[in-house]
Amino acid sequence: MAGFNICSAFGQMNMATSGAAIIAYTMPAWATLLAIPILGERPGPRQWMGLACGLTGLAVLLGPDLLRLGALPLGPAFMLTGALSWALGNVLIKRTAWTMGPNAITGWQFAISLPVVLPFALALDPAPTLALEPRVLVALVFHILVAMVGGYLLWFAIVRRLSVAQASVSSLIVPVIGVTGAIVVLGETPPLRTYAALALILCAVLLVVMVRDKRPVPTPAPVTAEPRGAGSP
Repeated sequence: MAGFNICSAFGQMNMATSGAAIIAYTMPAWATLLAIPILGERPGPRQWMGLACGLTGLAVLLGPDLLRLGALPLGPAFMLTGALSWALGNVLIKRTAWTMGPNAITGWQFAISLPVVLPFALALDPAPTLALEPRVLVALVFHILVAMVGGYLLWFAIVRRLSVAQASVSSLIVPVIGVTGAIVVLGETPPLRTYAALALILCAVLLVVMVRDKRPVPTPAPVTAEPRGAGSP
């Protein structure tokens, strides 16, 4: 958690946000590959197809910025480190036999991350002011309680219930929500390639997450009525 948040913050300060998103969401590829030697997972054909489909969708969505990634090598290096940190964290979460629930896992992750992140904030940023505008305060509360705490609670619950490949590729739905929010809230009009990319990403999520249950449905045993004797009530 600390590695991804620190690296993504520095990465976005040193490159375009759209390019940073491309690199950040290469996480499913690294998580799927790391799960093979660490967890012994063997992704099936549908998971590999979903991974390829999702990354293709992201490339289509943000394709023009791919050509400019080499202009600022420091930013891509930070984002790639963040993506690898996120991927490795997901694999290690899955590897550990937890005796606590997702709420406790999330709380301890935040607590352990604080001593790592806080020195960067104190050394590089000015002290925050408590006189915040109402609009800024609402945005800050939403970001902390909903986007951060709520998002991580749901994420750790998903990682515990699904394989690493399924959980990581399902995160590709995030750009879909982001683009939809930009249309509804900000009134943006995305180009045609955006809709094509979102269709590819949605297909990736459906391929990976909606796995058929191949267990046979048990057939109930036939019930036979026992003959009653003459003196039976």
